[in-house]
Amino acid sequence: MKKAAIFDMDGTLVANSPVHIRAFEIFCARYDVTDWREKLANGFGMGNDEVRDTQIAMPNIPEVPKRELLAMEKETTGLYLSGHPMDEYRSLTQKAQAASVKQIIDDLTGESSRPVYKDGMTVRLACVITAVRLKSTRNGSMMAYVTAEDDTAAIELVVFPRSLQQCGAYLTEDSAVLLTGKIDAREDEAPKVLLNEAQPLTESAVESLQQPKKGTQKSVYTDAQAAKLAPQKLFLRISSLQSDEWTQIKEVLCTQPGDTPVYLYPMDTKKKTLAARRYWCKPDIAFLTKLRFLLREEDVIIQ
Repeated sequence: MKKAAIFDMDGTLVANSPVHIRAFEIFCARYDVTDWREKLANGFGMGNDEVRDTQIAMPNIPEVPKRELLAMEKETTGLYLSGHPMDEYRSLTQKAQAASVKQIIDDLTGESSRPVYKDGMTVRLACVITAVRLKSTRNGSMMAYVTAEDDTAAIELVVFPRSLQQCGAYLTEDSAVLLTGKIDAREDEAPKVLLNEAQPLTESAVESLQQPKKGTQKSVYTDAQAAKLAPQKLFLRISSLQSDEWTQIKEVLCTQPGDTPVYLYPMDTKKKTLAARRYWCKPDIAFLTKLRFLLREEDVIIQ
């Protein structure tokens, strides 16, 4: 379907057709064009007498809905001109404590002097979906590259097959969504987010974030008992609990919380210590690689 729009002289979009006619009359009067009705009529094969006797009933067309107007602007110009789809979700975004996409990008590209967000950190976003590109993996599964945008900037989401199967129905263009994922920052590439969860951005979805999830009740075991029963454990040999090294390691541990207990062996005291529960983790290859970069390979042991 073809679409057209008329703007008045200050650039405001005019959607009501009688206003179009009145604006044209003012324009003609300004430039002493007095026979515009005749010229217009002759263009349609009507005589002057016919024009004078003809009353054209102009329909009072309602304004285009804001969301539809923004979608049309994005489709035709690639930009939102009269606002942003996330404007109506501003209060929900604040209530959800969603991260700013621009701040994530600035922090990961060195534009920020005091970065808050780092590679591997889990973040929550409130965005509108602006583009979806599907891709087939080697084993025949489908994954997706999705562009999500808040009112500050846009970022690419990488949606692996499992996440796409679970929440792909919500990842449609022009949909406002609440997203959770992990920052993926690689050298010479724009930061991305590896998507874990997505759901419609609604009042109920945001309120559910404030409620404790089922199964998160306090453990009946002490930390020491739970650590002893854990199927695997992570052992880290560090120089000291007072060192900058330990501060950096804590930051890495907090990016991937889980149920694997962490044991520390400080070289200055030579006493094995069970780390606090908040530092227990969910280790994978990439996670262990980060720890071995800070320490040595032989100082990071998973058993």
